[in-house]
Formats: sequence, C-alpha cells, structure tokens
Amino acid sequence: MPKPDRSAETVADHYKQRSKEEPAFRPLKTVDLKVRPIHPFTRRRIETHFFIGMLAEYVRWHMKARLAPLLLAEEAPDGVTRDRVVAPAEQSVATRQKVATKTTPYGTRAMSFQALMSHWSTLTKAHLEETSS
Repeated sequence: MPKPDRSAETVADHYKQRSKEEPAFRPLKTVDLKVRPIHPFTRRRIETHFFIGMLAEYVRWHMKARLAPLLLAEEAPDGVTRDRVVAPAEQSVATRQKVATKTTPYGTRAMSFQALMSHWSTLTKAHLEETSS
C-alpha cells in the first residue's frame, strides 16, 4: 500500500479545506433550507438528517464547480500557486478582472453563488406564476 503524501503543502491544503467544510453545514442550521426546527431523536433519523445534509453539500459543491465561470470565484482553484505553503492562494488575473468588473469574460453579470441561486429562484417563481395564471 502506498504511503500517503504528507508533505507540508499537502498537510496545509488539507487543513485549509476545513475552512470550506465547516461552513458547509451552516445552511442546515439556518434558514437556507427552510426546514427548521428538526429534532431527530432516533439514530436512524439522525443518520438520515446527516445524509441529506451531506448530499445537499455534495450537490452545492458540484454546482459551484460547474458554475464557476458565472461566479465571482476562481475557475480553476487547483491551478493557483502560492509562494509559501501557508500563504493564502493568490487570485488569477482572470478572477481579479471578474471581481473588479463584476462581469464574466462572456459579458454577463458575475455574482456570488448565493446571489445567483436567489436570482434563479426569483426567475423560477415568476415563471411558475406566469404559467399558473
């Protein structure tokens, strides 16, 4: 069995991932999912609640990755380099330009993931109201 990579850079990257994973559970505890309060008292319900949360985070993670060209986010975070292992990742020139102009290279408005989901939600509600009239 091959030894796991324990270089300083790998360890630092794994540690930094925590800062992305911990907030992933916050939507489960806030109004984002609009399913509060949940009081799972049995082991099965606790496991189910955890599974749904992990599934929702998995879908959100994939959506953010696929929608990166439309977002105010780095499109290829793995390609970003650092001077030092613990230094924060530098934004690419393309991402800095997107953030400064709030526009994608395609000429559309760039926004945060949450703002994009809110915008699409509004469009969906408007469309549903139109079709139900």
